[in-house]
Amino acid sequence: MEDEAKPTIESLSLLEIKKDKLPFKTYQGSVNGNELTVLVSGKNTFGVDNVATQAASVMTALGIRDFSPDLVCNIGTAGGFESAG
Repeated sequence: MEDEAKPTIESLSLLEIKKDKLPFKTYQGSVNGNELTVLVSGKNTFGVDNVATQAASVMTALGIRDFSPDLVCNIGTAGGFESAG
């Protein structure tokens, strides 16, 4: 989700790049001499974040295809709520 990724994207000064016409967003930058790519699922036509296994699977497959990463991490809060700590 965009709200989960925003603090990381901002703190690492990652820049959005255009890769596909899909709703997924791609951010890149260099961190300690390593290239970092962050994919965010984007929003659907109703303005709701694309979530769950289908969006994650497609986004991961496209990310691997387009960037050939050495490491893939799937990071999120899995439905955590700030009010619950």
